Amino acid sequence: SPKQWMGSWTIFYWGWWISWAPFVGMFMAKISRGRTIRQVIIGAFLAPTTFTFLWLTIFGSLGMKMQRVAELTLHVSPDVDAGTVNCTLMGYEGGQPVSTNATALAGIGYYAVACRNNNDLIYDIMEPYGDKMSTFLQVLVVIGVTLYFVTSSNSGSYVNETLAAGGLENPPIIQKLYWAVTVGACATALIVAGADKAFASLQAASICAGFPFTLAICFMCTSLYRA
Repeated sequence: SPKQWMGSWTIFYWGWWISWAPFVGMFMAKISRGRTIRQVIIGAFLAPTTFTFLWLTIFGSLGMKMQRVAELTLHVSPDVDAGTVNCTLMGYEGGQPVSTNATALAGIGYYAVACRNNNDLIYDIMEPYGDKMSTFLQVLVVIGVTLYFVTSSNSGSYVNETLAAGGLENPPIIQKLYWAVTVGACATALIVAGADKAFASLQAASICAGFPFTLAICFMCTSLYRA
């Protein structure tokens, strides 16, 4: 529904980006020290933006193609007005293909992605490339996600320890370990407490953390303009 879409995407990512803004800005300033403006613009802005554009374009298109192939093969038309599809008619229950046709289609690597669980989608769109290639791509995804979390946690811990140490460039090792463990423990606690709704708990935490920073950023923008 529109309300669910607004909550799970617009509001969530607003809070997500805002909550990241304070330490990302400081981290970018740290790694940009000693580099030219051109290097910062290319390496910190253009390259990530281009990669994200290509990623969403390529894999988003693959997802839409897979969904359309499933609809045409299973002879089920989506409700274009409501933006939904009847997963029962497509032969899916609980995100899994159960009918003969849906199972046969899944056997050759094609799923009705609108009926699948969110955690399966990134792997589903790689299935049509064959066992060896799909396995290779899925391993790359796992490595990429792991590196993403590690580098994100490292940058967040670095900013926290720098602020806690009063701006020291090289805080004590014990303090680095403290913040790394604390950040990891907070994320783990949210996931464990949320159980089956772990993602919803992370969304709620991001939105709650992002709201006060929204007000602060408004004042910062005003101050920057006046300066």
